[in-house]
Amino acid sequence: MIELKLSQGAKPGHGGLLPKEKISPAIAEARGVPMDQDCNSPPRHSAFNNPVEMMYFIAKLRELSGGKPVKIIFAKNRT
Repeated sequence: MIELKLSQGAKPGHGGLLPKEKISPAIAEARGVPMDQDCNSPPRHSAFNNPVEMMYFIAKLRELSGGKPVKIIFAKNRT
């Protein structure tokens, strides 16, 4: 199963900065960033811009995975 997690960060619409101290080898590899520099976290996903594009993205994930199910998780901070 593939999980796609969408969440609202502390600064919605602004992105943020991931300090180099929090960049693990796995994060560095996945994002293609060095471990010794802070990493800019963009405020939106670069693969889609709206719900329709998100559905096409999910369909592509399923196709590329050989038909594995895709689970969508919507996470929200408590206010």
